[in-house]
Amino acid sequence: MKNQQPNIPTALLIAGNALFAQQEAYTLIKHIYCTHILNEQPCNNCSECHAINTGTHYSLIIIKPEKRYVLDDLALIFKKSSFKLDNNEHCFFMIHKADLLSSSCANTLLKLVEEPPYGYHFIFLTERLLAV
Repeated sequence: MKNQQPNIPTALLIAGNALFAQQEAYTLIKHIYCTHILNEQPCNNCSECHAINTGTHYSLIIIKPEKRYVLDDLALIFKKSSFKLDNNEHCFFMIHKADLLSSSCANTLLKLVEEPPYGYHFIFLTERLLAV
């Protein structure tokens, strides 16, 4: 971890245009990993920023549904979160189109989000806030 961020939320909901919401989530994560923070902003040029911007950073897992979410879409979240992280290690699950979570998916995920293992964070993105 490059930059200490002591108050990283375990769950965050970002509502707005899909591109805007994704960029906001990326910016949050870049604040943690950027190696060249300038004027309190990520540089967007280092390898960490580049990996986050392309969705390939080792600490970022992006979940996008085909249509409505089914439990299989969330399997990676449950598998990955079963591993214990080291101190100062983080894992971010970016869940696109959170408004498409079925009741069963939302309820199953809620248990994990309410009491996440250390270092795991959930970023829910939606264009339809009232549908979440």
